[in-house]
Amino acid sequence: MGVEISKWLELFPQIWPKVGTLDQHFLVPFMREVLRAWGLVSVSKEALIHMLTKSNDPKHADNRDGFTSNALAILVGGALEAMDSHPGQYILTLKSRKGIVKMAIRTGSSIVTSFSFGEVDIFDQLANPTDSLLRRVQSVVKKLTGVAPLIPVGRGFFNYTFGFLPQRRHIVQVVGAPIDVVKSDQPDAAYVDKVHGQVMEALEKIFDQMHETEDVEWDEY
Repeated sequence: MGVEISKWLELFPQIWPKVGTLDQHFLVPFMREVLRAWGLVSVSKEALIHMLTKSNDPKHADNRDGFTSNALAILVGGALEAMDSHPGQYILTLKSRKGIVKMAIRTGSSIVTSFSFGEVDIFDQLANPTDSLLRRVQSVVKKLTGVAPLIPVGRGFFNYTFGFLPQRRHIVQVVGAPIDVVKSDQPDAAYVDKVHGQVMEALEKIFDQMHETEDVEWDEY
C-alpha cells in the first residue's frame, strides 16, 4: 500500500491507499512534510473520520482524481507490537485493541485484515525481554511519548552482519476478505466484541493458510 502502488491499483482499482501513522509525527518540522509527500495520514480520530466518511459518488468534487474510496492501513499493534518484533516470530498485540472496530462501526466502513509475511525478518533489534532494563526504559518512553525507542539491527552498505539498512528478505502481503459492519453512532459493546473476534479469526485464517506448521502467538495485551 505504501510502495507497490501500481500493483495495488491493478488489484483494487479506484481505491486510494493511505498508510496511517501517529499524529505526533506530524508535529515535527520537516518530518511532517516528508510523511505527507509519502502519502501518510494521521491516525487521530478526526483524521480517520474525515477519510472514512468521504463521498463514494464518482461525480463528487472530492473524487475528480478518479478514486471513489479510501483504504486506510493501520498498524493496530503499534509501538507495543514493535517492541516484540524479532526475526522468525509473529507476536501480535490485538486482544485489547478495539478502537479500530469502534471507528469502523461509527463510519460504516468494512474492515479488511492484512498480514505481511517476512516483514519481521528485515530487521532485528537488541534483545529486550519483558523483564530487561532495556524493555523497562522503552516502556517508560513509550508511555510518555507514544513512540517506542527501538534499536534496530540490520545490515550495512558493504556487509550483511551489522548496520541500519534492512535485510534483503522477501515480503508477501496477504489481503483478506472484507468484514462488513452495521453503521452505528453509538457502537454496542457486545457487537464490538463480535466484530473484534471476527477480525482475530480472519487473521488466524490467513496465517494458517500461509504457514500451517506455525502458530500465531497473541500478545497478552
